[in-house]
Formats: sequence, C-alpha cells, structure tokens
Amino acid sequence: MLSPSSSRTLVRVAFLLFVALLASLLTARYKLEAPHDHPYGKPVTLGHQAWQVAFSKSAAVEGGEATKVDAKVDGAEETGADGYDAQSDLWDEDDWGSWTSSGSSNKVEWDPLRADATPFTELQVKTCVLSPGVYDMCSPASSAKEDATRGEWVRIDKDVNRRVGVYYLYIYARRLLPGSKANVITDIRLLNHSAQISDLSEDGLWVEVSASLREGVWPRMTPLFMHYKLTSQADVRQARRASKDNDAGALEPITELDVLYGSEEVSPLPGFTKIETPITGGLDDENRVGNGYGKGTRIGASLAYRRKSTTLPTVPTLRFSAVGKYKILQVADLHFSVGPGECRDLDPQHEQECKDIGADGYSLKWLETALDETEPDLVVFSGDQLNGQKTSWDAQSVIMKFAPLVYRRKIPWTIIFGNHDEEDTDLDHEKQMNLMRHLPLFIGESGPTAVSGVGNYVRSIRSPEGSLDDRPLFTMYFLDSHATVKKVNPWAKSEYDYIKADQINWFRGRSAQIHSYTRPYSVDAQSSSSNNLRIRRRSRTARSAKRQADSDDAKWTEAAVDELKSLEKEFGLDGALNPAVEPDDGSSVVNDPEAAGEKGATFDEEATATEGDQSEDATTAEVSSAKYLEEEDELLAGAADMEPTVLPAGPTRANPMQAKPNAIVWQHIPLPQAYSAAVDVSSSGKRLRVGSRYEGNGAPRHDSGFWQQGILAQKEIPASADGAPIDAFWDGEGTSPTEGRPEVKVLAHGHCHLTSDCRRIQGVWVCFGGGATYSGYGSPAFTRRMRVFEISDFGETISTYQLTDERKRINEASAIHSRLCGPALASSRTSAMLGRLACLLLLVMTVRGADDVAEYSTPDAYVPVPRPGAERSPTWQYSVVEGYFHQTSKSTGHDSSHDYLDGSFGLLDTSKERWTNLRKDLRRLNDESDGDTVFKVLFLGRHGQGWHNVAEQHYGSPEWNRYWSKVNTDGNMTWGPDAQLTPLGEDQARRVHRAWKRETLANAPVPPVLYTSPLSRAASTCEITYGGLADSRPVFMEELRISSRHFDNNADEVLISAGDKRHSKTWMSAHYPRFMFAEPFEEKDVLWSVNERETDDQQDARSRKALDHVRPAIQLDLDASKR
Repeated sequence: MLSPSSSRTLVRVAFLLFVALLASLLTARYKLEAPHDHPYGKPVTLGHQAWQVAFSKSAAVEGGEATKVDAKVDGAEETGADGYDAQSDLWDEDDWGSWTSSGSSNKVEWDPLRADATPFTELQVKTCVLSPGVYDMCSPASSAKEDATRGEWVRIDKDVNRRVGVYYLYIYARRLLPGSKANVITDIRLLNHSAQISDLSEDGLWVEVSASLREGVWPRMTPLFMHYKLTSQADVRQARRASKDNDAGALEPITELDVLYGSEEVSPLPGFTKIETPITGGLDDENRVGNGYGKGTRIGASLAYRRKSTTLPTVPTLRFSAVGKYKILQVADLHFSVGPGECRDLDPQHEQECKDIGADGYSLKWLETALDETEPDLVVFSGDQLNGQKTSWDAQSVIMKFAPLVYRRKIPWTIIFGNHDEEDTDLDHEKQMNLMRHLPLFIGESGPTAVSGVGNYVRSIRSPEGSLDDRPLFTMYFLDSHATVKKVNPWAKSEYDYIKADQINWFRGRSAQIHSYTRPYSVDAQSSSSNNLRIRRRSRTARSAKRQADSDDAKWTEAAVDELKSLEKEFGLDGALNPAVEPDDGSSVVNDPEAAGEKGATFDEEATATEGDQSEDATTAEVSSAKYLEEEDELLAGAADMEPTVLPAGPTRANPMQAKPNAIVWQHIPLPQAYSAAVDVSSSGKRLRVGSRYEGNGAPRHDSGFWQQGILAQKEIPASADGAPIDAFWDGEGTSPTEGRPEVKVLAHGHCHLTSDCRRIQGVWVCFGGGATYSGYGSPAFTRRMRVFEISDFGETISTYQLTDERKRINEASAIHSRLCGPALASSRTSAMLGRLACLLLLVMTVRGADDVAEYSTPDAYVPVPRPGAERSPTWQYSVVEGYFHQTSKSTGHDSSHDYLDGSFGLLDTSKERWTNLRKDLRRLNDESDGDTVFKVLFLGRHGQGWHNVAEQHYGSPEWNRYWSKVNTDGNMTWGPDAQLTPLGEDQARRVHRAWKRETLANAPVPPVLYTSPLSRAASTCEITYGGLADSRPVFMEELRISSRHFDNNADEVLISAGDKRHSKTWMSAHYPRFMFAEPFEEKDVLWSVNERETDDQQDARSRKALDHVRPAIQLDLDASKR
C-alpha cells in the first residue's frame, strides 16, 4: 500500500505531464498556424491567410519567371485571395439559382455525393497532429467577419496523408456566398517545381497555396503545391452564353473536391475528373507500393474535382428480351483492397502474372473478360466486395475499382453484403449503399429500416418492353446475411450470423404481395382473359442494349441462332466434367407413375451422378477437412437404393396453372441446410448435384428457421377458396396460404471460395458462386470462376454454368425447365446449308434432263408414292434460279442473321400480291422453257432441336464425336436410338406452322406432297408444321436421312451418331399412322453403322438421289382459284 507522500508524488508527476502535453499541443498549434516558407516565392499575407505567388493574365514574362501580383487588403479593389473585382457585376438571379443548393451562408458539411453547384472561391491546405474528429487543430484561422463576408471554411473530410504521413493533412475550401462578387475557381494544377507560365494557362489569375500537399509525408518527398485559377463571374457567364448548351467548358467553375486512395484502378465518382499528378504513390514516389511486391509500401492518394453535377441515367426496368431471355452474372467474393491486394493461392504461372500487375488489377482484367464473354443483362456482386482485414480502410476507393467496369458497359448491377464488407473500413453498410445509389445503373437499395440488416429488397424481371400487361415474370429477393454473432466473451470463437426473425417475416410478406398469373407466360395472350398455351407472335419492340441476344425485329429464332453461334466457339469442355442436369419443372410428374406409358413424361427428372462430380478441381480436395468429407459422403450415399424425389406438379405448356413467378434468393452466407439436408434423388437413382465442394461447412451454427418458414413455406400456387385466389388482396397483416412447389427455385450464395456446386434440396437448387478473384483465398488447382444464370422462356427455365478464367464453361445444369433452350446442332454441312433450325428454305429450281450424270441415276426400285403416273427421267441435273428468294441470292444467300420465317420464307417480293406474282412468273418460265427444262418450287425444312443436339452441346463436339455419339444415353439424357424432339424443338416447329398459316392468307401455296426423313425428330417436325394445313399424307423416304451405305472414311467426314439410327418400320407405323413409306423400306435400319462416316461427296450424291425421287411430285398449284 502506497504512503500518503507517495500518492502526492504521483499526483504531482501526473499534473506536470499534463502541463507539458498541453504546452506541446499549444506550441504545435502556433507553429502550424505560421506561414510555411519554401524557395518558390515570397508569401503575401492577406488578413490571417497565407498565400503564395499569384500569376495574372497581364503578367510580363521575363526569363521564364512570372511577375508577382500585389494584393490589397483594405483597398477598393482586391484581386488576391478574395478575387473581388469592382468591374464585375453580381450573379443574375437565374444564375445564382443554378449555382447554389442551400441559398444561404449556413455551414454545410462536405459530401461529394451531394449535387452542390455552389463554386469554390478559396482553397487552403492545413496540417495538424490530432485528428479533427478528436480536436480540430487543422481549420484555418478565420474571423467572424471573414466568415460572414467570404464564407466559412469547409473541410474536405479525407486525410490526404492517411497511412503515409506523420501529420493529418486536409484541404479546406470556401464557397461563393449569395450576392458575392468574388471570383470563382475554374482550374486546379499540382506542381512539384517552381511554377512557370508554361505550367499553367496564359490567361486568368492563378493562386498558389502555400502549404505543400506532401507535408508530413514520411519518408519525405519533393514538395507538391496546389495552384488554382480564379475567373471572374462575368467571364464565366459570357462563356456560358456563347455555348449552345449553356456550358462554359474550361471556365465552368469547380464545385467539389474529393481525395482518392490507391492506384490508377480507382476511378473518381461520376462527374469528377482525376488530376493526373498523384499526390503520393506516383512514379516520383520511391516508396510507392506499386504492384504490392516491391520495396515500397505507400499506397498513395490523388485529387479529383467536379465542375457540374452529372445527372445519372434512369435506372432501367429489368425486362426479358422479346424472346423471353435474361442473363445474370454472379461475381462472388471480390475481396478487393485499397492497395493492390495480395495474390493468394495461385499456381506458379498465374502467380507471376498476378504479381506483375497486382492482385486487384489482375482480377479486374479477369472481370472485364467475363463481362465481355457473357454479355449479361445484370451483374450481381454477391458479398465480400471488400477484403476487410485492415486492407479496405476506404470503402469508396474499393467500390470505385469494380463498379465502373460494369456501368460503363451500360449493364445494370447490384450487390448484397458479406461478412467482410463492414470490417475495418470507414463506411458502414448503410453508407456504402448510399454511395452505390449515386452510381449509374445501380438497382439496389437499403431496404426497410425496421428489418435487420441493410440490403433487404426485391427486384422483378418484367415482361418485354412494349407488352401490354407489363407483368413481373421473375422475382429476385436480396437478403443481408450479416457477418458474425456479437460475442459476450471476447475470447470466444466468432460464429457466423443468421437470418433474423424480422427478415423471415419481411420475406413472407413480400412473397405474399407477388401476384400470380397464368403460367407459362405468353406474349400474345396478354390482351385476353387467359393465356394461350402456345407462344405465338412476339413483341417487335427492340431493345437497344448491345448485349441482348434478340435483334431489332425481336424475332423468335434469334435466340436459337445466338446459341448456335456460341456453340461454334467450342468452349472446350472435356469428358471429366459432369453431365448436364436434366431439367424438371414438374412436367415429368404424373399422378399415377405406374400407369404412365412410354409418353407419360416429357423428360426424366434432372439428375447428375455424384460419382461424376470430379471436375478440373478434383486435385483440390486436400483443402477440405476429413471430417467434413466423411459427412458429405454419408449425406450422398445410398442414392441408388432410394425412392426418387417427387415434386408436386407445376405449370407446363401442357398443363398451365395460375401461379406466382419463379424466384431466386441472393444471400452471401449459406443456410445450414446447404450442408445438412439430403440431396434430392432423380428417377434414375442419382443425386441431383453438379459441381464440387473442397472446404468445410461455411453456414452459421444457429438455424433461425428461414429454410422451413420462408423458402419452403412460400409456394408458387395460391391456395384457392371457391375458385378465387386468396392473395388477390393482401392487407399486409399476414401471408396468404400457398401450395405446390416452392416459389423460390434457386438460392445463390457466395462466401465459400472453394465450393462451386449446385444441389437440389426439397425442390430448391442451392448454388455457390465459387471464388471469383485472385485477391481472395483459393487453391492453385481451383480455377477462379464466375457463375452465370440464364433465365429463359419468360422465367420458366433457369440454367446455370460457371465460366472459369480459362474461358471454359463447367458445371452446367438446368435448375428448372418447362422447355429446353438451345438449338439443334447441324450434324453435317449440308444440313447447315439447308437452313437453320425448323426454318423453311424456299427454292425456285430448274430441273433439266441429261444423259451424262449416270453417277446420280435413280434406282428403278425406288418409286415415289405420290403422282404414280408422272413421267420421270433416269438422270437429272439441278440448279437454282436467282432473283426470287434471299436464299438463292449471291449477296444475301449466306446471311445467317436473316429470319426467313419472319419474311415470307425469304421471298424478295414483299408486296401483298407476292405469292400470286410468283405463280405468274413460274408459269411464264415453264411456258418459255424447252421440253427438257422444268421450273419447280421446293420447300426444304430442317428438324427442330433434338436430345442429341443437347447432348453434343453439353459435352462439346470433340468429346461427343469421340465417345458419347456412339452410345444411347449418359444415364440422364437419352438420344438414341432415333433422338426425339425436345420441347424447344416442338416449339420451333409450331412457329413454322404459324408462319405457314400467316402466308396462306397471302395466297401462299401449301405443298401438296410432303416427304420426310424416317427419323422421329424430322417426322414430328413435319407433323407439327403441316398439321391442319396439308391434305396429303407425309411420306417416309430413306434417302432423306444420313446413311452409312458404301462409306469411305477420310479426313472430311460426318459422324453418324446413335441418335441417327431409326426405329423399326412397325414402330414408325404405330407412332405415325398417317405417314406412308416410299418402298422399298426395310423393317430394321440397314443404313446405319456407328463406325462409318459420310463424306461430303457421298452426302451430295444422296441429296441428288432424293431429288430424283421427289422430282415428279414437286409442283406448284398454279390455279389460285382452287385455294
């Protein structure tokens, strides 16, 4: 125990220390308030302010030195700091209204996001040893009179010396007061040497601020001084009046300043201009951090200014394209820093490339590549945009690294917050959201304040522009998954936070507000009371966005053409990747599965074998804990012995229902069910999972019930009472009962960088984005990747894949499906020449008799069924006549972008009498020809998309040709024998049918004779296309199909896949009873062999034989009165 004397000694020592500290602070304040001498000129004091050399437009230049301008403090004229000019008049009332936002001299805190149009009139640079937030020792001295007459000093509240200096350094500014005659600042330059006229402009009044912007920087740097130009109000007004858009250009006053941290990757806020000379961290800074792997550590700072506040573009309404498509790019876990970032967990090659640029810069290049490769309609940053961990101390500088890459491409974007986004940074979630709301094309919001977290909001993707109903067709819920649970024990291990009860209630309420409609959606059915089952004519209102797949005419087949082009790029998928998950929208579910026959389901339930889940990332399994892998194996075990997961029936084309739109939920941290719940089982006994996991459980320990009470509780079909939907009116007091499948079809997560799988749990797909950048943790064997969601058929179909930084598409899956998307692939060059998918090509042909083409003679055994008495010649030559159709025109014949279904099958004549005119021309040509030449019309059509096309699209052509084409199925999809049409293929045929009905109203001739390949996909296309239009019975002809008879293998060959083997004649007769056979027609397929190939010459010979067979039946009904 201390004695009384000892206690008194401690008190005395403490008092003396306090006095010494106070004296030091007062001395420092006094010293810092004094003018700072430097060799660039003699200070000129005005009142309490210290100013340096001022250069006037009337200054004489001698020896490169500028003449100093004296400033009068109390005189009638002041052309120094205040910039008063007795000859200048006051601002016009209209001018002032456009220059000030406050209209008063009340002090306003600095905010670069506020659209303040009041110009600056003075600038100062001040240093201090204490933060202004503790005790303001930085503010320039100013009397009450000066504040009243010249305005109060406003601090640009960003420390220029942050993390680089021993002092705090701030820039201060005064703004123009109402009615003031002061000159305004119109330009700013930063110079690290004695100012010359050549460094500035030859006109105007320039003022040099006395304090260096690098004062207090350690290690020291060459001083850098700020110079600003003063311009009279009269000159500014005159420049504005001389401009057509009332813009003074270079004389437009500067109204705001901002300080940026970091390198050139950091962009200024919209409307700001970044001064090229950095304050610190530039090339003249020997201690600059650079790419993060040099000797320097100084991140640096730059200055930016704004003249006029820019008007942000209107936030666009999210809409499906005219063909019902929408693409979303998910960018997960950027982990960006203020500085260059750290290259983490890379292979040697990528590591060196990363270190040469810097982790964040290298990641930005990859993000640019992904944006250009995928061309999304929306970008979602799914959390952990900021790295936290003491490297993201200025949130604005981090956000302005990645956001401009998106909005400069005119792509809408949004975010959800992750657990690192508020860690060790200056802006909380609310302020970050406010910052992003001031950036172009941002669609997010903070959400209701009464709900936990920031960023709980809903967005919808609506019907195409120009549609009559303007209906929401797809819902996106965004939720804040928070960070970590607050700890009572500071030594306890942190746990991830969870979705709160008020968030669950909010989600249920918002879900109940979503109106149902008749699904699937049909554009043409908007104006009627109920939706038709078939999608007919599409809206022709074009979208101007370059990234959209549809053209200006909004044509239905543009989607197929676009996908066909993308397939031709051959993404390079290898056999190690998982087979595609087959789609399931409930259309495969039947009330009595045992009673369902061969056609009881449109397609099998989607399924991906977990055994096939070894992708390119298999070598990264060592990063996972053994305990977790054992739990995962136990979770996925025994699928083959389990009953398939059966979902309630949902809306399909065959069975439309009144239902809410499909939905996706975005949240950063996954729910516990992503790890603990059993994965659904397909009808083939395989788990519904695609992709891999190579790390442990990333979900919170506490289950708040969001899965059961939110995701699964909100179904897609409103429960009805007496036929009236209960949710027709919702009063906000509760939620409406629902039934059927969950409204939410996908949960999209980030958070876990080495987890990139999708798995279906109780009918809901849980998908992880995987680590996107090189700045976050990963593995050398796990490529960085971004997830793409392709929503099609107006929200009925959700497909997903991941794009790796090697530009490979992996882990493709279809989460839900009411109709498959994607075109049929051309299996041969001739097929490609004959036309696009299910699109008819119309040719006017000349058919000439000849004696010298014995190679293509028609076998006597082949006798066409129609027109049995027609005269035929043993040999013929064929050519096309130009001038009637686009397809036969030299200038447009190879234009793959032309849609022949939308333009009278390519007919060049667009008049109302186009088909009548064609009849007349055809009659004239035949009348004027010799007896051996006949002019006829032939309609050629290609089958719609088949399942073999989907399989080849998934596996890639090299792998398809090597193995998969030789088998009938991969266990999930079946394409052989005799591949069937997909639902999309059927829709393509229906579109051709509608085109025929439209053209018959213009007197188009319906073919009197129909020939088709005996393959089911061709027969079904023919049956759908001409159903109810043609009276004749279609004829199966063997020569219209790919064949392996008398083949020679060579380098120029066409593969005959298992899907090209036809069914038996008995099977065909049973399934196509109206069809006839061109005899001879064998019972079994004798023309198919999986090991044979068809060359181009052989294919050409087969085509000529087919024309010989059908030539007698080719005719055009010239008597229009019969129709």
